[in-house]
Amino acid sequence: TVDSLQQTDTSLQEIQRIQASGQHIDLSGSLTFDLGKSLRADVGASFVLSGFNQGDLAGFFETQWNWKDSLGREKGLDFKFRADVRLSEPDFLSQNFLSNAKVWQQDFGKTLRWSLDGMAKAKRWDAGLRVQAHLLTNYVWWNAQATPEQNAGSATLLSAEVSKYQRIGPLDLGLFVLGQFSSTDQLPLPNVVAHADLSYTNRFFRNNLELRLGLDVFYISGFKGMGYDVFTGRYFAQQQVRTGNYPFVDFYVAAHIRTAYFFFRLRHVTQGLLGN
Repeated sequence: TVDSLQQTDTSLQEIQRIQASGQHIDLSGSLTFDLGKSLRADVGASFVLSGFNQGDLAGFFETQWNWKDSLGREKGLDFKFRADVRLSEPDFLSQNFLSNAKVWQQDFGKTLRWSLDGMAKAKRWDAGLRVQAHLLTNYVWWNAQATPEQNAGSATLLSAEVSKYQRIGPLDLGLFVLGQFSSTDQLPLPNVVAHADLSYTNRFFRNNLELRLGLDVFYISGFKGMGYDVFTGRYFAQQQVRTGNYPFVDFYVAAHIRTAYFFFRLRHVTQGLLGN
């Protein structure tokens, strides 16, 4: 009946309010070790004692190494490595929802996530490298009907990114390239994401005018991106629409005259020139 539905709606809203604002008691700690002039390590862990996500736990190990000479001077080469493990309760919305369009009450188990993250930065060459790996078990994903499901199996996510900045006279070039891999269509990722910024900067009129002209290029490879559900405000996996595999190019002009600044951008200047 309408009354019972309203009562159910009210009770779920009350549960959501209580769970969102309820108290959580957790125990956490961390330790830091300085292993010489260049090496540092951190370890930490946390455990939730009470609350909606009771039993959640997390741990991490992180180490940083800065290349220094015998006098302690930095050589401009930094390395960082971090390992994480997290056992966590899926969020409340994925387990409880009631509206005129959709209703569900789930009892999902906890999700286990292992992560590895390695970074290297060469300040001297303005270059960086980052590699990440994630293993998800018992993860929750949103299907084509925009409702949550729990997959008892595992999914692997891998990524590697390279960044470089280079100045040649009045020219500045910034480059970023990211490669990604997902072992499942339930968690779609574009295989390639790239961004480049090329600009020319110079001064005119006895150095009173600083002018910068630039091109901003963004590209992602083709993939079946996530859809959006307006009822839940969540993104979900869909298999009908393929997006990407198209460059977006912006042209911009920036000017600085004493205390005045000007900026003009023309977005997507390649629209209609390279197909759809």
